[in-house]
Amino acid sequence: MSDNNSEENSTSSREIDMQQMVIKLYIEMIDAKENSSGYIEYIPQFDLGDIIQSNVVNVLKLTNKIKELGIQLDGRTISYYSYDCEMYINCGIDPVHYSYVIPLEEIQLNNQIRIKSFQPISLISFVMSEEMNERINRLKEQNCNDQQIKLQKDQENQKQCRRIKERRIGYIIEKVSKWRQYYNGIIIDGENKRFTLEEAAKKVNISKKSLDDYQIQIKKGRKFGFNFNEHKNEKVGVLRAFVKKNSCLKKKKIQLE
Repeated sequence: MSDNNSEENSTSSREIDMQQMVIKLYIEMIDAKENSSGYIEYIPQFDLGDIIQSNVVNVLKLTNKIKELGIQLDGRTISYYSYDCEMYINCGIDPVHYSYVIPLEEIQLNNQIRIKSFQPISLISFVMSEEMNERINRLKEQNCNDQQIKLQKDQENQKQCRRIKERRIGYIIEKVSKWRQYYNGIIIDGENKRFTLEEAAKKVNISKKSLDDYQIQIKKGRKFGFNFNEHKNEKVGVLRAFVKKNSCLKKKKIQLE
């Protein structure tokens, strides 16, 4: 009889302990619509006694009891921290399924429960964000097309600019001749003045690099018998093509010899 009485007493004492089990409860409230990390509801003395069943705590009963304290959990994703797994266990959206439980042993390790309550983006917000993303993508695509059009126009302008810069043969002969005159010496105000090649180039408003090239083309053209008088109104490209063609023929002739 004494053994039975002692067993009954120990059982009743365990039941009393269960009914009076007080823990620390942390509830992390996270809102997906906000940029902040959320905030934590801390309850230093939370009684688990009436929701403990067979050495587990039912998560549905736990969340219902939390809501009785005025903490809004409806429609939020609920998860609890497992100290055994060292991670949060997702229980789904509140109200969660009755099958989710927290082992009492895990709670007793630190005498606390950590709940994470996450407010997902609503369907309307999701659709709006998708529409915004689509709008941004369209703007990016339009901007890309505008840049391509601008690039094509710039390339056309550059080609046109190059065509404008391609001077006529008679014009470059005149400018090269004037350039050399400034370099060799020219009478200005009764005095013979000489200029450097760079200074002389500035006088004729053509870069020295271009003038050097023109002079080479003119010399080679004369060497190969180019008719400058006949082609004086042609673009410099005609002279270049003639010089290139005859230079190639000369190289081939030398190779054959």
